[in-house]
Amino acid sequence: RHTKMTESTHSHPTNRTPRPLHLSHHPIKSALSSSFLSRGSTSVVCGVRAALLHEHGALMGLPTTQQEEQQEKSAHTSHTAPHPTSPFSLKLSFSLQKSHHYEKQVAYIKEILEKLCHSIVPITQLRVPQYESDWMWHLDIDVTILETDGCLLDVAWIGILDALMRLKLPLINVDEDLHVTLVQQDHEHRTPHYPLKLAHTPVITSFAHVRDQLLIDPNDNEERMSSSTLSIAVDENRNVHFLFKPGGVALTDLQMKLCTEQAYQNTTKVCKQLRDEDDAGHPIRDEQETSE
Repeated sequence: RHTKMTESTHSHPTNRTPRPLHLSHHPIKSALSSSFLSRGSTSVVCGVRAALLHEHGALMGLPTTQQEEQQEKSAHTSHTAPHPTSPFSLKLSFSLQKSHHYEKQVAYIKEILEKLCHSIVPITQLRVPQYESDWMWHLDIDVTILETDGCLLDVAWIGILDALMRLKLPLINVDEDLHVTLVQQDHEHRTPHYPLKLAHTPVITSFAHVRDQLLIDPNDNEERMSSSTLSIAVDENRNVHFLFKPGGVALTDLQMKLCTEQAYQNTTKVCKQLRDEDDAGHPIRDEQETSE
């Protein structure tokens, strides 16, 4: 068995590229924004919903149809709840039969995802226009893992990032009795929405140290065989938002530099793909069509 220094000194990231990403948008019709994403056999569904949070702790749901708006006028929908300590509520769940194998990963994956949400969504973006001093949005983010074959953290985060990049929040009115109605501007009673502007768009890239190689985007078997793993979140400006290495073989400064560079290249590619696909998940070929 090699010593840690010997094993890490002779291993460098390979030239292989991450497995292709496949995504589609709005699979959850009841969510404001949602995304299905798969890489290899790892697949997730992410949905984002929003509730209104008053500064005194009242948490209110949103009416989504005209009928529900009429019900709002006759029945107060807010409920007394402890004031959330975070503008985000993130739930991570499994729909796979062998979910017990990954239960130990859930806690740290959820913690990392929550920290990244805080780092990319400015709190000012969650203030409700015209009611900034009293109301803000509380985002409920639900991630369901459908299947997994390595790099669960990476795929779950890209699913969240895609949903947040496409999230549009509705304009609302709140009367003195705290009744919420959606603003309607045209004859078809459609509600205008505004996009959530993210401060950064980091992407997580993971590596596995297998024998004398550092493998980007390891599959499940490679993760199981690895002597250590490394996950890096890098944005398009080369800023490292976090680095997660849960023990194992030590890596040299040169190895870390090379992994970070590969992570940056992956970030650039993934962000371009997320921006270059329309809401139906089809590649956009004409920029003029996008503006329409």
